[in-house]
Amino acid sequence: MQDADGSGRSDAVSVPEAVSSIAAPFQDLSTARVRPGDGCYWYTHRGPVETTELPLRTDAGNPICTRPAG
Repeated sequence: MQDADGSGRSDAVSVPEAVSSIAAPFQDLSTARVRPGDGCYWYTHRGPVETTELPLRTDAGNPICTRPAG
């Protein structure tokens, strides 16, 4: 399945406790998935106007990834 920017996404996964413990509040962890292209967790945000994929972030705003950037 391709997302809007063509980078692809995988199906939703059960987020490990280590990830949910550092994820900022108000993100829908039930829709979280790891994108194969960047190895980072993304979730589906359903806003009043549109639904979009957003990177799962920590309270400090850092993306949560399964591998180092690079």
